[in-house]
Amino acid sequence: DRLYATIESMDELIRINKKMKGKQLAIEEKKLSESEREIYRVVNDLPERFQGAMDDDFNSALATGYLFGVIKDMNRYLNEKFKPNPASVTILDFSRNTLRQLGKILGILTLDAGEYLKSQRLRMVEKLRISQEDIVGLIEKRGEARKNKNWSEADRIRDELAKQGIILEDGPEETTWKVKLAPFERAVSG
Repeated sequence: DRLYATIESMDELIRINKKMKGKQLAIEEKKLSESEREIYRVVNDLPERFQGAMDDDFNSALATGYLFGVIKDMNRYLNEKFKPNPASVTILDFSRNTLRQLGKILGILTLDAGEYLKSQRLRMVEKLRISQEDIVGLIEKRGEARKNKNWSEADRIRDELAKQGIILEDGPEETTWKVKLAPFERAVSG
């Protein structure tokens, strides 16, 4: 799920910044910021490292480890250093395509990231004692409470959902939700 979640984050950032993508056709390392150069080099070196692992008696465990290493670095970059500009969006697109291409060799990352995570979320919801319809209904009630500045009711609904394993995330346009997973697992977005 971590691979797909990172790919989905990259997809979303590329979508949000789609006007910038394409303004820079080639990545020129000397024009990149230090953090952009660092993540670009990590991703650019990945195919060679991946190929070396696969050529070493089909060491798919090592190749997979390289993929997860880049995912870890990419998550750090996205969370701490990403600044939207044509170069960074071009790097995201390059990185996403590289990860997908190499993942397909191992039979992973073959599905659309958003669709995969949605199916995982639905699978997790089935394990809870609340339906997706109930979650959406409570989110709508909470939205009305917030609109009416009834903060105690909005907080009560958030707390009620949290007790059932649902994490709400308020955005500028809408409230989304995730299923809280066991420790060390990533929440599956909705």
